[in-house]
Amino acid sequence: MSIDFSEARKLKRFPLLDASRGLACIGVVAMHCQLEPFMPWYWGVMDFFFVMSGFLITRSLISNSDKGRGTSSFLLYRALRLLPAYLSVMLIYAVTAIVRNGMSPYDILPYVFLYQNTDLIFGTEEIFPRIHEILPFWSLILEEHFYVLWGILFCAYAYVKLKITPATFAIVALLFGLAIIMRKAGAHYWTLPGRFDGFLAGSFAGLIIFMPQKVHISEQWKSRLVKLAWFIVPAATVRLVWSVYISYYRYSEIPDGIWLDVTAFTIVSVVLVLGLVKMDVRGIQFGRMQGQLAFLGLLSYEIYLVHFPIVTLLTKAFNFEFRGGAFLLFPITMIVSTVVAYMMHKILTAPALRKRESIHSFFENLFGSASRAAGRVAMARQQAVPAPPKSEDLESGQVGSNHR
Repeated sequence: MSIDFSEARKLKRFPLLDASRGLACIGVVAMHCQLEPFMPWYWGVMDFFFVMSGFLITRSLISNSDKGRGTSSFLLYRALRLLPAYLSVMLIYAVTAIVRNGMSPYDILPYVFLYQNTDLIFGTEEIFPRIHEILPFWSLILEEHFYVLWGILFCAYAYVKLKITPATFAIVALLFGLAIIMRKAGAHYWTLPGRFDGFLAGSFAGLIIFMPQKVHISEQWKSRLVKLAWFIVPAATVRLVWSVYISYYRYSEIPDGIWLDVTAFTIVSVVLVLGLVKMDVRGIQFGRMQGQLAFLGLLSYEIYLVHFPIVTLLTKAFNFEFRGGAFLLFPITMIVSTVVAYMMHKILTAPALRKRESIHSFFENLFGSASRAAGRVAMARQQAVPAPPKSEDLESGQVGSNHR
């Protein structure tokens, strides 16, 4: 597959990726509106989201580092993008639940501080409470864990020291295989250890496309990798076709082979993301429908936050158990969720992002001045104490000369 990576790096946005995010968002809402029997394997769209997150977050990290900014700047941006809407939803839900249901405020803390599902990392027992109305937030919490870990690792190591060589591909392949083995061994797929192969694949693709100066691979190795891809991708596709055919008749069960199906969805998702990037590079458009889907893609995060509580409220207030009721519940939920999400984006998310530079400058001045003062003290101490002579200086008789 030939992709003009240089042209891809020039694009500020990827319209088709935005549209695909909107389309995937519609599917998630439909699945939660009791339409799962008609789309039993649509849960695999989460792996598409994870691959896309790894890809786009890596690009964001590269752009952030190119501007001379570090981990704190990146995490500040993610916080301004995600937390205003998220904490508002959690506050409204907490007040409502405590007042109406007598819920303890402590039950909401694992969601507020984003450590929900961490109990599943170290065992199979659920220690923290699970709240039905916000149960889908597991994927957001998983992504937040990824953002922090990858952000720190990238800024501390990958941006400066990483070189993409055949050995790097081997390490990534081993990590990818480790995720599969961990799922097979029982690692829960609602945790980062059980689902990190999607983030890994998307992030690695982002490194290759957006940091070509890091790629040190011969044409021979590129040819070998392409041949390997021609084998792996069809195999993953065949696996998914077979799984969908089998699972259609037992959609209420969690299949035994989910540990492998997650991997297959991840591999296919990488191909889809790169294919959409290729079409964006070529300027391929799909008319008004693409714009509408891209609009939903812009609001997909806010829709994700509000749609499941709305589904719960609607199903409690009205009876949708009649034949075809799910097909009525879905459009109502989609319309209400989109309106609420748009209001949240305009009132909370967009203003927070517009203030990003001023907030970043405030924290930079607040903590930067302290760090600069500490740096000046350290430099003064270093100048006050003469450095010991190097062994090569002793041998050449240049002790004391300023030859650096």
